[in-house]
Amino acid sequence: MNDEQKPPEKDSFINRNFSKILVVGIIVLMGSISLNYMVFPEGEIVNELTIENKLTNAGWILISSTSCPACVQQKSLFNNINALTIHECDISQKNYERCLEMDIEAVPTWYNTNTNRSILGVQSIEALEEMAK
Repeated sequence: MNDEQKPPEKDSFINRNFSKILVVGIIVLMGSISLNYMVFPEGEIVNELTIENKLTNAGWILISSTSCPACVQQKSLFNNINALTIHECDISQKNYERCLEMDIEAVPTWYNTNTNRSILGVQSIEALEEMAK
């Protein structure tokens, strides 16, 4: 045996599994590209403000109650209810006093924090678009 002969070098994890890592990386990349086209079809403007964002930016909040059928109907008109500012005015809620301070007579009510204007009742998407201008 040759004294200068070196023991075989251990391959690193990446060297041993390079092809597997490459295939997984390509699959992940292709999957994310496919998902992007499913969520945002070609031609759709994804950075356009939604009605929810427009209402919030204009100072509108929805005064609502979890036990109110009309409130449920109003909320069902939105794709992203989490983008709205909503105050629940159930007696059991901690912000009930705030609802009384705003002189809320019934729910649903749209309240503008900039103008202190209130609009009572379920509003159509068209009416909400006008309010958000």
